[in-house]
Amino acid sequence: MVLVRQAVGLTLRSARTSQGERGQKEASSELLNAICIALGLQLSAVFSDVSIELASHESVTLTVVDAA
Repeated sequence: MVLVRQAVGLTLRSARTSQGERGQKEASSELLNAICIALGLQLSAVFSDVSIELASHESVTLTVVDAA
């Protein structure tokens, strides 16, 4: 299972390292918007990327229902 904080951290780390920032820490919720502004990112775009990352780790569970 992927944690949301890990997925957010990976998304922001990728953006920070591509812009020459250190990218060594997970962002706290209090700093998330400020980081997005500093990187020129939209918060909704970060969450969209995180959503895609989380969805890629989810698995579908099928349940067999007895019809009798």
